[in-house]
Amino acid sequence: MQQTVLVVGDDPEGTTFLIKVLKDEVTLLEATTNGATMALATERNPDIIVVDLESLKLDALQIIETLKTNGRTAAIPIVMLADSEQGLDVEKGFSKGAADVIARPLRQSIIQNRLGNLLDLVRYRKERITHAATDGVTGLANRKLFDDQLDTELLRAQRRGVPISIVLAEIDELPAYIEKRGRKAGDEVLRDFAEIMRSKVRRPGDLLARIGDHLFASILPDTDESGALAVAQFFRDSASELSLADPTDSISLVTGVGHVLASEDADRHQVVLLAEEDLIITRQVKEKLDIEPEEEKTAEVKHEVPQILDIDPELFRVLRRKN
Repeated sequence: MQQTVLVVGDDPEGTTFLIKVLKDEVTLLEATTNGATMALATERNPDIIVVDLESLKLDALQIIETLKTNGRTAAIPIVMLADSEQGLDVEKGFSKGAADVIARPLRQSIIQNRLGNLLDLVRYRKERITHAATDGVTGLANRKLFDDQLDTELLRAQRRGVPISIVLAEIDELPAYIEKRGRKAGDEVLRDFAEIMRSKVRRPGDLLARIGDHLFASILPDTDESGALAVAQFFRDSASELSLADPTDSISLVTGVGHVLASEDADRHQVVLLAEEDLIITRQVKEKLDIEPEEEKTAEVKHEVPQILDIDPELFRVLRRKN
């Protein structure tokens, strides 16, 4: 995936030069105001932010300080553009958390090497973080990444005034299947389910995670309850797409939906609790439906069995003569 660089400043010449040098290597974003800078930095999460200290219409040092004190943008490296590497503003920029400086006149080789090296470091760091936050069996996000992402998306939903939902999906018969077929066969089922569910949870802000031995969870930003219920239904239907080695085996999903409106000040634990409660109700309904057909079948059999009356033979003959 191509990396992203956010360029902050009001120097068209400098921005144009950066675009010319980097356009084939990264995705470039531009911001000319403090508000646009923070909006793009939080929404797009760029790999590097380049701040022009010589900007006339914005306070570059204030922007650096704001970026570095905001929990969602503090980890993004900042590179300063300046007329000199020795200026007072450069020193202040470093003191506020900037990582590097590039002095004018801008040279293509310097930009490609300095920013290229920093982008390589950022890519390596993200790969390490991704590896640490990935489930080893399915390749999905693990519980830690799910928790962190849900915290972030809840704040974003409240700020933007949009709903957010999560869907829990539990493979109901997996423990019994593993006991019968072995752990390796169980891992294959987990991977198959993960692959099927990936096809539905695919928007940029969506996240699919494995948060328990046979429990999956998906974060669905900007999704109302009806949308989340549709995703849950898709997950349940996906169980029928699995090709098990033995056709006598049975695997199904039980799902639960947690939904928060934009006006609600809910935290991660409350949203997960809502989904868990819905999961419990769904499981109880499923268990009841599984039992009822057996009861109906038994009742039908009992109804078909002829009743044998214990009647005295002489009385039976008297009754027949009267009729």
